[in-house]
Amino acid sequence: ESSDPEIASVDGMTITAHKAGKVTITAKVVDGGEDSPTASATLWVLSPAEGWEGIYRIDGNELGGIVEPSAAQVAADVVLYFWGNSLSVERMYRFADAGDGYVSWHAETDLGLAMEARDDGYIYLANYDPDSDAQKWQLVAVDGAEGVYRFQNKATGTYMAADNDASNMIIIHTDDTSMKSSQWKVTRLEPTVSMQLSAMYVNVGGTATALITASDATGTAITSGITLKSSDETVAQV
Repeated sequence: ESSDPEIASVDGMTITAHKAGKVTITAKVVDGGEDSPTASATLWVLSPAEGWEGIYRIDGNELGGIVEPSAAQVAADVVLYFWGNSLSVERMYRFADAGDGYVSWHAETDLGLAMEARDDGYIYLANYDPDSDAQKWQLVAVDGAEGVYRFQNKATGTYMAADNDASNMIIIHTDDTSMKSSQWKVTRLEPTVSMQLSAMYVNVGGTATALITASDATGTAITSGITLKSSDETVAQV
């Protein structure tokens, strides 16, 4: 059962999320009496930030590199780095609505972790706290640069930027909008699909087969739920 069905409801073993919030999901043995054993777990439901639905990668705009947790370790208290260029699921992120035009910024592989600015000047993965201003960010568009943003932290008022060695990430206390190291290319990742036919020409009554390669936005292969459609069923039927 759910502690708040308006946030997330339970039907059998399926939990359906309805709105942002936190619920406790409890399981218990049926007909076990008053002393029936129970187990519970906390479930957070996030609401995608308007205009920021989907999964994203974050690259330096003019500096080469992609944002990742240190050594691709998606865990609490790991600092963010600016390193390499190859994409992996550990380098993918989602933006959730944090209110008043701010977003919370989460690791795709663990939405319970959000980016947090700390007093030591660095940005860390931290356990999500919707009340923490240190985990709230405003994405400020850079004029004349499509898809390029500066990340301003609500708690500090400062911006995410690459450190001097261009390998790790810190909060820079500046309002200098010309800083190249504080400009980030934010790219939404999309599903992909490609197709090859076993033949480009067939005789009437003949057949051809299709080889489909598809993946979701994280690059994970899609092996079901794919349909084929012919533009003219009177010529060739699928």
